[in-house]
Amino acid sequence: MFPNLVKNQSSYSLFGLVIFLLIFSFSCGNSASSDSTETINSSESTDSQRTDQNTDGTESSPEMPEKILEGHTEQKTDDKQPSSSTFEEIDPTEINTPKYDRVVILGEEFLLSDALAMGLTPIAATATLSDRFVGINRETDMIQPLPSTEANFELLASLQPDLIVTTQNLINTVSLDMLEEIATTKVVTSTDWRQRVIELGEIFETSNIADEILNEYDTLISETKQSLASDLTVSVVTVYPGNTIAVWVDGPSNIPQTLIDLGVELFPNKDTYQNVRYGRAYLSLEQISDLNSPLIILSQSNEVSGESDSLDEIEKNSLWQNLPAVKSGNVMIINRLGYPGVEGRMRLIKDFREGLTK
Repeated sequence: MFPNLVKNQSSYSLFGLVIFLLIFSFSCGNSASSDSTETINSSESTDSQRTDQNTDGTESSPEMPEKILEGHTEQKTDDKQPSSSTFEEIDPTEINTPKYDRVVILGEEFLLSDALAMGLTPIAATATLSDRFVGINRETDMIQPLPSTEANFELLASLQPDLIVTTQNLINTVSLDMLEEIATTKVVTSTDWRQRVIELGEIFETSNIADEILNEYDTLISETKQSLASDLTVSVVTVYPGNTIAVWVDGPSNIPQTLIDLGVELFPNKDTYQNVRYGRAYLSLEQISDLNSPLIILSQSNEVSGESDSLDEIEKNSLWQNLPAVKSGNVMIINRLGYPGVEGRMRLIKDFREGLTK
């Protein structure tokens, strides 16, 4: 389906603390989550003149996870989930954390995913969709999902946490003293997704596992690069409700940043438009023709009400239909909320690589 794109082929925000949404991730996504995504917060606005949030974060620190669009309700549908064909998940050794038995994470799936990968299971965490976690291929049934769009300190206190882990982006909005009155609070200060993983490892005293996770990511990047065409160019697009078109031209959101790490060239890129924030630029209908890369990646979510309908409308536009990638069938659709944390980034690499061979 994607000829000449592969060499040698026959082939985060807060649970009841954030009273407003920041602009994803997406990812590039979640997106971020960043990772973080990560993806990134990428709370998405349907107003092309409004700028962010993000996920990694999605991960608005450029690393907050992608959130539900402000003013749009959740739509519980069977969203396309990440491919079940994934890397072999890291199986960290059990860790003994007697000092902190009741941990609450305020950072959506982008922080939660990495905490789980390090062997730490919190009692509760904020969720991008408020009532459930998405994009995590680990057991989360024992974790209470907390809403990320309403302030509720009573609910947080009722959980009787002995540790709260959050991001600097939240502390920029909510006083650290307010959280410290409830429990010991540790803040992940970096906006760089890799450094956030290292900081989490230090908080949980699992630095060795944090290093292992990052090393596995780097190895997968290196191995996958060898199979990709050196001149691979991609347009990464999200169509939001209201027929709002965004093109991802740079990181740090988890999805575009992971592609950049793979050596993939994004076009349009960060130099194409003046009003770029959080690695994303909004396009008018007349600018659809700018998406002239040989491959288009649609980073979408059926979980957001109206998003699928808007995508359908854009796909009927003659400018869209005449894009080179559309005419040749080289359009890949991925779940923008499906790749939080480092493990999510690694699943994205696998899914991207496999998508090129279909």
